[in-house]
Amino acid sequence: MYVDLVKKPDWLFERNPVGLVPVLEFRGRVTCESAVINEFLDDEFPASVTGTRALLPSAHGDRAAVNLLLQKFDKVCSLLMECDTNTDTDV
Repeated sequence: MYVDLVKKPDWLFERNPVGLVPVLEFRGRVTCESAVINEFLDDEFPASVTGTRALLPSAHGDRAAVNLLLQKFDKVCSLLMECDTNTDTDV
């Protein structure tokens, strides 16, 4: 679902008080943060059941590296979004 990150809708804050995306709502439970959502999806829909590749590596060290990369990506996206909302488009 599209979310206007400049004018965040009320329903987003109802699901995530911080107002960040992504937010996943599944069977009445809300999950936030990219790394947590990836881990949830990988556990809830394992590759052995879906017939697809796993989202995350099975080795703990590799999984930690992916989670670290996701955290860095989230920070970069937040900074870019902050720059975008601070830009005056009327100039």
